[in-house]
Amino acid sequence: MVNNRCLTLDTTLPSSVLELWTGSVRTHWEEFPPARHAQGLIPALKRVLEVTGISWGDINLFIVNTGPGSFTGVRVALAAIKGIAFVGGQPVIGIDQFDAFAAGTAEPWDRLDVVVDGQLNTVSVVRFERLTGRTTPRTVHRDKLTDLLDSDVPWVSPSERLPAVSGYRRLRASAALFEAARPRMSEGRYDDLFALEPNYVRPSSAEEKWDARPVSG
Repeated sequence: MVNNRCLTLDTTLPSSVLELWTGSVRTHWEEFPPARHAQGLIPALKRVLEVTGISWGDINLFIVNTGPGSFTGVRVALAAIKGIAFVGGQPVIGIDQFDAFAAGTAEPWDRLDVVVDGQLNTVSVVRFERLTGRTTPRTVHRDKLTDLLDSDVPWVSPSERLPAVSGYRRLRASAALFEAARPRMSEGRYDDLFALEPNYVRPSSAEEKWDARPVSG
């Protein structure tokens, strides 16, 4: 399937981004500010349609970042895109944060570690091997990050809060949902809307508080 128009949505980071792609060319870019995922998403989606003069039916595919990242942002994005796609019958591809940043790394690599700040002083690492694929996420306290890194493997991260690590080379990268989704687009491998869920590497703060609550009886 050739997707003439594709809309990508990333709400995992403080500033959320919408991109409209026509073929392989990004034709529109929209950003809305931090901490306003719920309030800002629908107006931003409407602005994309107004500025480009298209309708929902003109979009052939939605690509959404499934996280990890902002708990609220990921939930809001998935709910919105799944609802729009369900009504319009468009396919959806979910790309997680690790794949998005591996695809958006500025330099060529054979091995790469993608480090995601899990907040609450945790980090999660996925190692990518060009020939063999990727590992499952490994999570440690952020002070123990070097336990998961190798000095001969460069690393990238969506978080600017993570400082440089002496002896470990950090590369420039940005989330590249469209590039990460290319193989699945060409093969027509789309997600089941009802099975597509946020990709969290740790429980939310609310879940942790609930699990830690005193249980009587």
